[in-house]
Amino acid sequence: MRNTKNHSCAGFTLVELSIVIVIIGLIVAGVVGGQTLVKQAKLRTIAADFQKFETALNAFLLSYDQLPGDFDKAQDYWGAGVNNGNDDNFITCEGGAQRHEAIDVWEHLYRAEILSEIYVGASGAGNQDVSVGGVNVPKSSYSNQVYSIFSSNPFIIFNRQIMMSIVFGTQGTSCPWCNGGLLANDARSIDMKVDDGIANQGKLLGVDGNAPAAGSCSQKYTTAGADYNLSSTLEACRLFYIYRGN
Repeated sequence: MRNTKNHSCAGFTLVELSIVIVIIGLIVAGVVGGQTLVKQAKLRTIAADFQKFETALNAFLLSYDQLPGDFDKAQDYWGAGVNNGNDDNFITCEGGAQRHEAIDVWEHLYRAEILSEIYVGASGAGNQDVSVGGVNVPKSSYSNQVYSIFSSNPFIIFNRQIMMSIVFGTQGTSCPWCNGGLLANDARSIDMKVDDGIANQGKLLGVDGNAPAAGSCSQKYTTAGADYNLSSTLEACRLFYIYRGN
């Protein structure tokens, strides 16, 4: 009688290994593709938000013949807990006695039932409150970015006179729109959805924030400007959606 040994441990065949590799590749591709789809959905939401807020500002103006935030009869309509503006036809965001208007915009739009999201206004007249996304200013679905209103008489961006803009930027302790928070490529993607895809032209402008380094998005707003710096890997862009200006 010969002793025979049963070999129960067999390796994978080349065919089986190939199948495993293909399955792993499909899973990785699915995960990466899913992340891309999620990111693009967030960018489309930002584009839609600009148009939504522009429509809201126009609807308030048509209903009350004043701009939200600047509305000087807010307390007559909604009680003493709401701040009045000064009806100077600007939504003031810095300096002066009514510098809280850029925060009160959003509560006025909510109180007027133009926006359904609940926002609270600034804590008192003359205070430049900290902007908190989802509390007193709209919060974006993209990272910690928020929307704000900036107006001046005028503000020069790329040698253009901008009177009022809806601004998308990084939430900060005192200035919610001063720093960038978008990659130049993502900013361009949003620009193409609502405008012409060029940083220094059209209705949507892609502008360097105060940080990081100048030129990481396009150029500092005080210069003549340039197109998006698509080679940049820094989240340096803030977006100005022009509401009034040229």
